Amino acid sequence: MNPSELLPPRVRGWIFDLGNTLILWEKDPVTVHHEGCRRVWQWLESQGLPVPPLEKFCEELLKTRKRYIDRTLTDLRQYSARQAFEDVFQSLDLWSHLQRHSERRKADIVAFLIQRYFDPELEAYRLDPGVRPLLTFLRRQGVRLALLSNASDHPFILRILDRFDLRPYFDPIVTSVQVGFPKPHPRAFQPILESWSALRPSEIVMVGDHPQFDIQGAHSLGLRTVWVRRDADAELVEADVQVPDLLTLWDQLQHVPGSPSGVEV
Repeated sequence: MNPSELLPPRVRGWIFDLGNTLILWEKDPVTVHHEGCRRVWQWLESQGLPVPPLEKFCEELLKTRKRYIDRTLTDLRQYSARQAFEDVFQSLDLWSHLQRHSERRKADIVAFLIQRYFDPELEAYRLDPGVRPLLTFLRRQGVRLALLSNASDHPFILRILDRFDLRPYFDPIVTSVQVGFPKPHPRAFQPILESWSALRPSEIVMVGDHPQFDIQGAHSLGLRTVWVRRDADAELVEADVQVPDLLTLWDQLQHVPGSPSGVEV
């Protein structure tokens, strides 16, 4: 597809994936997740709760998280980080030691611990160098922008966007945990399509790195697609446009005749 077909008047809306599309890992994910687990354990121990040794606690938490992630992929139903944490609290009999707190207080504690768990991951990301010039370029074209991310915790996605000052670019911002269904399930896309009801599917582009979740999911709804192929060895999938990174995509779009160039700062 010619890049000119991704811009107005043919296309009026772009949906972006987040992980491995707009943001990239700078650190080893396994190390990062263990650090998050350690921070949760450290706080629980500081409160005098009878938590098991660090390694056993982390084994239980990470195993439970993985089980819910696997179920999400198998069932195409999004399970939340909260469900995993509550399961771990139950299995380790930590709830009984929180009985002196109200239900609201216990919910606040779980939310706080989920944030603490994700803090190291928040610190482990960097922005793809092409993100800001690309989003600024598209906004100057009058293109509507949305974010659609498979995620088990909506507040964490908002924190990532705020860290990189990206939230103002996107409306709406949708996560699978809000909807209850992950990409590639059609219902994951539904809130954005309903918000953009004036746009036909062929006037919307999905940009993402995952062949099944992003590209095939979007194609099944008649959306156009841009595959950010981070892994050169990945199995080929049919996409309207394929790029190695967002800087390349921005460069291609800048050279479309009649499109404004340059980036606002």
